[in-house]
Amino acid sequence: MNFLTRLKINGKVLFKCFVSVWGTLSALASILLDFFSWDELGIQKVTLKIIIFSGIVILSFIVSASIVLIRNKKSIFGDTDKEIFIQYGDIIELGFDNRRKDKKIIVIPVNRCFDLSCENNLISEKSIHGQWLNNYISSEKDRVELHQKIEQCLSDCNAEYKEIDFMNKKSGYLKRYSSGTIAELNETNGIIFYLWGVSEFDSNLKANSTEFDYFIALQSLIDYYDAHGQCIDLYCPVFGDHIIRPTRSTEDMLYFMVSLLRINKQKIHGNIHIIVHETKKADVAILKY
Repeated sequence: MNFLTRLKINGKVLFKCFVSVWGTLSALASILLDFFSWDELGIQKVTLKIIIFSGIVILSFIVSASIVLIRNKKSIFGDTDKEIFIQYGDIIELGFDNRRKDKKIIVIPVNRCFDLSCENNLISEKSIHGQWLNNYISSEKDRVELHQKIEQCLSDCNAEYKEIDFMNKKSGYLKRYSSGTIAELNETNGIIFYLWGVSEFDSNLKANSTEFDYFIALQSLIDYYDAHGQCIDLYCPVFGDHIIRPTRSTEDMLYFMVSLLRINKQKIHGNIHIIVHETKKADVAILKY
């Protein structure tokens, strides 16, 4: 069961929480016994005292387990004007949540050609890129307008690219931008999308990235946010586990992201939220960071 797995992967946090809760309840029981003796409380049998002690232990575990299972967000470091959070969630829901009007930056990892089609096996509809496209585009006119906006944005910031041959990429656009290139889209509802170029396609249209290129991409994202973020909260999904060669786990990618953010903490001027997809709760323990 998922909740048992979550307790297992958060074992160290669960133990610390248990000790804290058990200590608190034991202290309260000790205070009570300072005013009333066991006899005054009508508790004389050793068996009954053992039952009470066992009850405190069981209650401590239940409370501790509940705290671990309920917590979906963890602050890992920060100060008065900036903080880094790891939290469970869905980056697509955050990007298209019309109920809240607060300004925020949503990072969408895309391929470095900034392709805009889920047809011909180019972009998987299950990927973050594909899900974002299906929510953002409702017609061919929308696709053309979005492509023009992205091209204009990349042109304005003098983004570097190289033309690739059709034989090396038989579908989609043929301008491949540098790793970490960002196209910024400002929406009327206060949402700012950072389309973050991370992966590239091989001749079989399979997305991939080297570890070095991924490092460059993540560092470029941090630098761009430092220069243009204006202290607006940024939400970035844990990404790269399925495109890095050799393959890495989601836990590995999260650790790498956190480590690089710690190194660059002087460049962070706002809250950054690292989003672990909610389906990964049984695989990734955010509370241990």
